[in-house]
Amino acid sequence: MPSFTSFTSPNQYTTETPATTSKLNCAYITGFTYQAPTFSGGNATNNPGNLFGWLIYSKAILSNPASGTTGDTYVYYTNPFDFISDLNLIGNCASSAGVLINSDGTANTFGFFINDNTTAVKFSDSGVGNEFLHVLDYLAYGGNIVIAGTTAGLYSFITNEDQEIDLIMGICGPDGYSAGFARSQNWLKNESPYTVGIFPTTQVGLGYTNGASLLADQAFVSGATVADRVFSVYGQKTRTNLSVPSLLANGTLTYTHALTPDVAGIFTRAKSRNEEFLSVAGSSRGYILNGDVSPAVNWSDSTLKNILKTSRVNYVLNFTTKFLGSDLVGCTASSSEPIVDERVGPAQLKTVVKRDVTNIAINYLYEINNETTRTLLVADIENYLTQYASFLDTTQTQITCDTTNNINNSSTLNIFMSLKPLAGNTNFVLNINLTQ
Repeated sequence: MPSFTSFTSPNQYTTETPATTSKLNCAYITGFTYQAPTFSGGNATNNPGNLFGWLIYSKAILSNPASGTTGDTYVYYTNPFDFISDLNLIGNCASSAGVLINSDGTANTFGFFINDNTTAVKFSDSGVGNEFLHVLDYLAYGGNIVIAGTTAGLYSFITNEDQEIDLIMGICGPDGYSAGFARSQNWLKNESPYTVGIFPTTQVGLGYTNGASLLADQAFVSGATVADRVFSVYGQKTRTNLSVPSLLANGTLTYTHALTPDVAGIFTRAKSRNEEFLSVAGSSRGYILNGDVSPAVNWSDSTLKNILKTSRVNYVLNFTTKFLGSDLVGCTASSSEPIVDERVGPAQLKTVVKRDVTNIAINYLYEINNETTRTLLVADIENYLTQYASFLDTTQTQITCDTTNNINNSSTLNIFMSLKPLAGNTNFVLNINLTQ
């Protein structure tokens, strides 16, 4: 029977294991809710809900005892091995064995891999197989992933697991499954102010890139609040002749897809190395696992370079397996050099500091607004900021909470902060205003 075990073999697929506290939760919406599959000759005759649907089918129908229900709105994995184990149940089920390998050379069975029928050993990935590889590529970096059919699953995850979603991958399958892609954008823009979105520069096909950003209506706007959290990726990942003997003796798989899951994985790597706020996995940390980056930027193409620079697209270093991490910026449209508010790492630091300082200040809000209270508050903020000393030019830190921006005995508490991240030439400014 087909099996996915070769994908997790140390000799086949390299993985990283960051500390549990360093793992990030990444969301991936595949675009459909679960529908019970039906089969003809082992092949599925309807779409159960893309990868999400197949996982629900595996966990609720094929597992014994069941590890989920058909009404679940999300599935959650903290390692690639549990993910593989669930999918292996499909290959071990006689009625649906054709789902893993479609041997008639077509992609219309809502399955994972297609035998090209020429050499009997070469495989390509279909829509669900492409999604499978996206997830596996991300999990290889040691992160956690939430797979859902719709955004309802993300809400359920946050409630049930009492955890936040750190990243969301916006990837569209090669067969035009754009619903999940659009929902990922809307979630990032409207529902989750602390989530970083990682998208290819186009939503069609396998993520083949072009010069225009898919997020132009939302992110490429001067001053857009979501822009500093959109990480637009240029480039693709290629794996050639990956040996998959457990799928078929002497079998090989070659695939090319958007680099998005690898960039998401590198965020977990950066957090594990305490580099997230300095520069998210700079070029020295930006190597990808289990494949090569293709195509790289042609540096002689000045038109392309200018498009990528103006659009704040994170492009790929030429002829290496690294993406350019030394200048990671969000999608704010600008023809000038990026300011720190646009850089992904410093922008995340700004978001975290604002949230935490607000919570600190709330403890003083109902005290008498006088010099003693304000002095204690500033001392608490200074103490809090010491943990970020390796990311900030501490000689440039300014905290103002005195009579210049407060009125004694008033019900409003005002805090002004100016911080200069090491990754940038400008400061970011916070004005926090709380009223009883």
